[in-house]
Amino acid sequence: MNDKYGAIDAAIFDLPDVDGTLTRSLVALGANRDLGPEKAHTWTIGADYHVAFSSNLDAATSLTYFNTVYRDRIQFVDNNIFNILPNAAIYPSAVVRNPSLAFVNDFIANAAQVFDIVGPYDPSQIAAFVRSTPLNVASYNTDGLDLLIHLKELSRVGEFAESLNATYYLNASQQTTAYVPTVSRLNDIFYLPGLKLRASASWSKNPWSIGSFVNFQKRYHNDNVVPTEPVDSYTTVDMQVSFAPDTLFGGGFRVGLSALNVFDRQPPHVVTPLFPNSVQFGFDPASANPIDRFLSLQLSKHW
Repeated sequence: MNDKYGAIDAAIFDLPDVDGTLTRSLVALGANRDLGPEKAHTWTIGADYHVAFSSNLDAATSLTYFNTVYRDRIQFVDNNIFNILPNAAIYPSAVVRNPSLAFVNDFIANAAQVFDIVGPYDPSQIAAFVRSTPLNVASYNTDGLDLLIHLKELSRVGEFAESLNATYYLNASQQTTAYVPTVSRLNDIFYLPGLKLRASASWSKNPWSIGSFVNFQKRYHNDNVVPTEPVDSYTTVDMQVSFAPDTLFGGGFRVGLSALNVFDRQPPHVVTPLFPNSVQFGFDPASANPIDRFLSLQLSKHW
């Protein structure tokens, strides 16, 4: 929402251009009111298999291939504004040459903030308008395999269940605009690690149930620094306990206690670019959560 409805700022820069000279430019920063929806086309094919070993023990497994193509993905054409004008041929939607004086004055007048980097300037000398804002320019394709294995056993001491969900990405490729080559983003920071696992084990016997979950994602790399550095694998554990007696308050009452990241694992530290207002995240927000151990208590009643 902030990409479209947030504040729009303006900046006046002398930016390097194609011929090596400097071009006085009006740069749009922040939100983009013209953003449209992202679009996606997805198809899957899979197989399921179920086997009952006995009346008390059964297993099920499924394997699914998925393929998703995103169009009009919201993307900055280049995080470095000094690269945009020299590459205007491949970033045509981000550059307007020789904007009218009326447009320049109107944009500056309506900007939330104006950053004058060049000192006193004449608006009539603005020779380029540069959009350093999110644009509907990128395409993104990913495909992979999703495996789910589930076991369930009934016994005199309760019901036991175990499961494993594994997602293995075969490809994650991106094209920033239609004029640039497609590049692989698999195992890149801010994108997809090649493998994610979630295993669970639970026991239940009325009115109690207990469950535990292990989450894992494989090691990948940070290509935002030179030389490229590895980002460690990341494993967390979640747990849940619930109590739902049939006789309390006429039934339908449940108390649940959940703990996320039980062992308080910190996300792998990474060196990230400086974001707006010089924010340094220090972790990959696409693959990790900065929240430490989190406890929640839920009371519910259904009729």
